[in-house]
Amino acid sequence: MARFSLIPRAGPLPGAIRHWVPSLGIWGFGAAFAVSYFMSDVPKFRMDVLDNIPIVRSYFIDDTPASDKPF
Repeated sequence: MARFSLIPRAGPLPGAIRHWVPSLGIWGFGAAFAVSYFMSDVPKFRMDVLDNIPIVRSYFIDDTPASDKPF
């Protein structure tokens, strides 16, 4: 008679995790880029998130003289 034994598993197998990591990384990067792109016009998002990234900070600095601004 065969013995019945349970093998406890706490989660997905390491092979399955290794299989999904590249795909989840690409989707996560794409989602973060989309959120940053669509929220870049919101002042609160710009001040709290985008101004803390050194490369992106210089893009939002307005160097236009006051005499050239129509309003």
